[in-house]
Amino acid sequence: MRKFLLASVATLGTGGLMGAAFAQAPAAPVGAPSQGQVAYPLANPTAYVNDNNNYQAPALPGPLANPTPGTIVIHMNGKIQTTFQSEWGSVDTRTFAPPAAGSLNAVLGGNGTGTVKLNPYALDSFARLYFGADAMATNGLRYGAGLEIRENFTGQIGSNTSTNASGYTCTETLYVRRAFTYFAGENWGIVRLGQADGVIGIFDNGVTTGQALINGLNGGDNQNVSGAGVPFFFLATQGAEYGNTKVVYLSPQIAGFDFGVQWAPNFSNGYGIGTGNPVNASLSGAGIGTGLGCSSTGTSGCPNLASGPGILDGAKATKSLFADGEEPAFFFAITLHTLELAAPSAASWSKPLILYSVVPDESDDDDLHVKALNRRTQEAAANIMQNPALNGKTIVMVWEHKHIANAKLDAKYEGEAVTLRKLLKLDILPGVPATWPGDNYDYFWIVDYPPNSNVPSKFTMVKQDFGDVFASVPSNDWDTPNGLEASSGCKVKND
Repeated sequence: MRKFLLASVATLGTGGLMGAAFAQAPAAPVGAPSQGQVAYPLANPTAYVNDNNNYQAPALPGPLANPTPGTIVIHMNGKIQTTFQSEWGSVDTRTFAPPAAGSLNAVLGGNGTGTVKLNPYALDSFARLYFGADAMATNGLRYGAGLEIRENFTGQIGSNTSTNASGYTCTETLYVRRAFTYFAGENWGIVRLGQADGVIGIFDNGVTTGQALINGLNGGDNQNVSGAGVPFFFLATQGAEYGNTKVVYLSPQIAGFDFGVQWAPNFSNGYGIGTGNPVNASLSGAGIGTGLGCSSTGTSGCPNLASGPGILDGAKATKSLFADGEEPAFFFAITLHTLELAAPSAASWSKPLILYSVVPDESDDDDLHVKALNRRTQEAAANIMQNPALNGKTIVMVWEHKHIANAKLDAKYEGEAVTLRKLLKLDILPGVPATWPGDNYDYFWIVDYPPNSNVPSKFTMVKQDFGDVFASVPSNDWDTPNGLEASSGCKVKND
């Protein structure tokens, strides 16, 4: 696979328009100052939140003016970047076979045959805004703040009937990437507090990690192409390194050397842990393991949990299904409910979640919806069984239970494998249930395959251990009632 990036960058900026500090010496004012119509020459703007005033102990000469005693420099900068990319490979085309009669694809009009080809090129653009203030007290103490706002993107949804770019742009939002305050003195150092770069990001800044080369080996394109493993989150200035709130101290240079230390209470932002008092809210209420509150016994994977005897979630689990040193490569989901269930665990491992989406539509009849689930389950299983990139990998599938195993569904579509039990050839192994009961949500099926083989060699069924912290959650044994009644507020299914 080859990939080329051609970038064009436009920067916007204003600098030093308050007090006696200016980004550069102003020319004669144009217009009437009393009416707010003063124009000053544009400074050399910096398209970054870290600048020559807040990135080290002394204020250095640079694109932004250095504050003097009793003054403040306020600056607003921005960046709009457009990129042309071209990428092509052997998976750009495929042969499209006619769909089975009566299938959802046939119903929707997908009856043609031939070659499907993807465009090997695209145009990209993104915008960022940088705000900051750098001030100096009359006693020489420097202080200020920085704020970085970025454009967010979501996957664009398209179909044969409507692919609306206007609708897609409505999902593009702005979010805060960095937000910090600082105070500094040239002779004793600088202290930065908030959601900002850590010591490694500040000192390295991509020099040794090759960040300028398409992110080098830090989760960037080079790593993806080479098939390297987990991105090194602690290298260079990646989001995992500067995304949490922390305190960073950087010393002044002493005989040409300087040093830095940092401390963070957790891997989150205190206001994101819960409402009200951030510390108390993390140990009370619902939402255990989500960062929205933790059990009063403190046994879940709260962002600020220091220790506890209980079960942690996802990658922090104390009773993991994975062997030591083993971790999942991908997570697969199919419905909105399974996506909701899988997302926290996938995020805890920093792994991708692949969605073979089937979105419920009340206007569809049940038969069409089941056929859509059949087709997407078949596609997911084919990918897992045939994709050489997944050979030897551990895959976690969070699936709609009828399409894991269901004897009635297999009988209805006899001759067409539509459940994972059939598609993954689990039916050849002893002890694999023919149906996943509708009352069971706390079991895992673990299937082992020999190297370079699509024939399973081992099946294990494990019950999830919720622990005392989830005592109110049904924990019924396999194929036994969960005891829920309609009055519980839960949706009760009868399969």
